[in-house]
Amino acid sequence: MLTPILGAQVLPSNLRLLCGDEFIDIPRADLFYNAIGKLSRQPLELPKSFPYQMWRRLYECTVLLTLIARLRYNRLPGKQQDTRWEGTSGFLSSRGLLEFHKTSDPRDHVYGLLGLMKLDIVPDYGENMTVSDVYLEAARYCLETKQTGNKPDSLDIPYVDILCYAGIVHGNDKPKSLPHLDLPSWVPDWRLRPPARLRLKRYPESHAFPSTGGLQMHVIDHKWLCGSAVVWDTVSRTEHKTGWDLTEWDLAKEIDIGKPGDRDYPSGISRFKAFILLWVGGLDGIKASPSACDLQLDSKLFQSYEVIFFRRVVQQLHRSVFGREEIARGLVVSNGHQELYAARSRQLRYGMKCFHTEKGYIGFGPLATEVGDVVCILEGHKAPVLLRRRGSHYIFVGDCDVVGIMNGEVLEAVKHGEAAITEIEIR
Repeated sequence: MLTPILGAQVLPSNLRLLCGDEFIDIPRADLFYNAIGKLSRQPLELPKSFPYQMWRRLYECTVLLTLIARLRYNRLPGKQQDTRWEGTSGFLSSRGLLEFHKTSDPRDHVYGLLGLMKLDIVPDYGENMTVSDVYLEAARYCLETKQTGNKPDSLDIPYVDILCYAGIVHGNDKPKSLPHLDLPSWVPDWRLRPPARLRLKRYPESHAFPSTGGLQMHVIDHKWLCGSAVVWDTVSRTEHKTGWDLTEWDLAKEIDIGKPGDRDYPSGISRFKAFILLWVGGLDGIKASPSACDLQLDSKLFQSYEVIFFRRVVQQLHRSVFGREEIARGLVVSNGHQELYAARSRQLRYGMKCFHTEKGYIGFGPLATEVGDVVCILEGHKAPVLLRRRGSHYIFVGDCDVVGIMNGEVLEAVKHGEAAITEIEIR
């Protein structure tokens, strides 16, 4: 099995690929870049007959080879430097591509990238500069510095802020061999893989509490976050199944799908439609520019999703549901819509837990989500977040998707006196 290895120096002057006792030196960078580019464009969907662990390892190799190829190509003499790798946006984007990076000194998860981009961080390997200090310094820098560079392309993760990488790590996800770090909850542990949802063109970029300047929070006492927010709702229960174990029936079992006209979801749509939006994300993945393409309920794509969702519920019930059969007969679902449904629903559920709130909303949150966590809207953050109260402050659990509050609905409630903007502190 091919095993690319990256050390503290991410961009060495000479590169060699190892495979057991065999090796090959990197050829001309442009030829290598083109070859790996073709490989990275191959479908990354898991074939049904292919072992998951083998597929995952091949994907890891492809990611690392793509990173090496792109960095080498962008450094060729006479080629314009790709601004994707400058500043905060470059640091965060490269972190997504380096999720499988290993190093003997955990500080190199930050310091090892400084040769690729301009960051106002000076490496300090002294005994007084702990791993936690380095990770906190990088997080503060990312928070206080505006992102620069071109919009990421299909090989990059979407634009995100520092909170998208942070949050409480579920015990089953964190290797037991990793020592505990004394980090504030909003500071990412750069030793770990980023949340799974960062690997896809996500559910529409939230306009829940928009800000042109990004996340509007500032650091106090050198390590706590403070800023404007709306504390909106509270998690009342979570689904027992998580990740890929969750099925359409697990969501639909509590509603009467034979009455599609019932508008009992808090945002004014039927709960059946709300579950579909949650299942596939509120993004129209067919359009060429996904950053602002909300999935419309009257679109042909959503109608296809309704048919597929309903058919799968019926299959799990092993019986017919009267009064709703017409939805499965009135529309022919294209293969493209079926493939998009399967891909998005699998990606969105991976590493996530479904939860319900006291006000009747539904959402996907981190595996660490618990009853009592609060759904909060932070000014400038792309998605709602889950926080856990600790006395006068909060602990950051992670970002989440909640159907019905992703596009300014909470601020409308503030205008009508149904909610209030307040200052919160995250530790």
